[in-house]
Amino acid sequence: MKDGSLCMQKCASSVNQDCRFLVYDGSSFRPFSESPGEIDIGSDYSTFFSSQNGDLWVSAERGTAWYHDKKWRGFSSADKTAPDSALNFIEMADGRILCATREQVWEFDGKNWAVVGRGFERISGVVRTRDGKRVAAVEVMINTPHIQELVKKGDVMGIKEAITSSGERGIQSFDVSLRDLFKSGRIELEEALASADSRANLEAKINFG
Repeated sequence: MKDGSLCMQKCASSVNQDCRFLVYDGSSFRPFSESPGEIDIGSDYSTFFSSQNGDLWVSAERGTAWYHDKKWRGFSSADKTAPDSALNFIEMADGRILCATREQVWEFDGKNWAVVGRGFERISGVVRTRDGKRVAAVEVMINTPHIQELVKKGDVMGIKEAITSSGERGIQSFDVSLRDLFKSGRIELEEALASADSRANLEAKINFG
């Protein structure tokens, strides 16, 4: 968040999960007083973002919500006019808010959302370019027998590790995509490192190949 604290979702271990937001300031947890409450965008939150002006953005499986002027506004994805299960939000230099889902890039004009990029195989994030524009960083997974087995088990961390460590042609991790964007001169080093799954691993990839 803007003050450096971390916001996270905590769910009770029951069939009908009672989920709430908590804020961690580095030493203790406290309830997040500005939680979306009655805004119906789902309960499986995928990302949380705080913009420079203090506005908040959250996304879940049924849409996206915006906290502005001390009140929440929900954007349902049921009619395909708003993103859901967003991977991340990004704020441009002029204050515009962009959002990436798995296959599309969205832009918020202050009132509504619109798709500004589509047809991606699998977006993992959107980062700022050197000239202030945006570019998609893409993670590529090939359905190998090993990956199939991990998917059946629901082993998300195992899938991530398999993509990261695989030397098979065509497979690309998110951090490799960031490395290539940096080495091609499209994004700044700090933008790449700040967006990485692992800052240390990306630094090693940039410095040692």
